[in-house]
Amino acid sequence: MIDNHRKIINIENKIDMLSVLLKKFIYTYIQQGKLNPINKDDWHIEGRYEFDISVTTVNKYIKQELLPAFQEEYQGINKLHGLIKGTIVS
Repeated sequence: MIDNHRKIINIENKIDMLSVLLKKFIYTYIQQGKLNPINKDDWHIEGRYEFDISVTTVNKYIKQELLPAFQEEYQGINKLHGLIKGTIVS
């Protein structure tokens, strides 16, 4: 008998795992100069990096498939959502 051990995780565990991966991705891109936070020199004051991004840029990234996004119906309205900084935005 083959004993197949599988770990079962819940959605909160998965979100935590994705959050860690996203943070690593963002920090790597900052180090490589692909992302430029507006507070790169004094980020330690706020304890986080901050980015200035326009709606036009977000839409462009979604169309270029650089930013994962999905569309769903919510309260009878079709809404487009994108994943930015580990949170779903509309």
